[in-house]
Amino acid sequence: MAGKDRCLLMMQQAMSRLVALHLSDNAGEQDEHLGLGQGKVPLESMVAWLAAGGFCGAWVLELRHPGDLLPSAAKLHHLRQQYQAVYGIEPVPGIG
Repeated sequence: MAGKDRCLLMMQQAMSRLVALHLSDNAGEQDEHLGLGQGKVPLESMVAWLAAGGFCGAWVLELRHPGDLLPSAAKLHHLRQQYQAVYGIEPVPGIG
């Protein structure tokens, strides 16, 4: 098992112990800290799964390039807002 399925399985196995997330994207070769949506991390599936599982910890963007901050925060805000009505999670304050 590799790629998207492996990532989601690992997250599912750790869900009961998660208190914070450090989010970045990568191409699957190394820990590149790319902006969200620039690599292969299944972000949409992860946010949906975390929302459905009731995750209420911190969401931290861990990015290499400062220019990736606002686009990544906006993408995360949009995804969290998308699942807000369904799962009752709050959007990222101050972004919109």
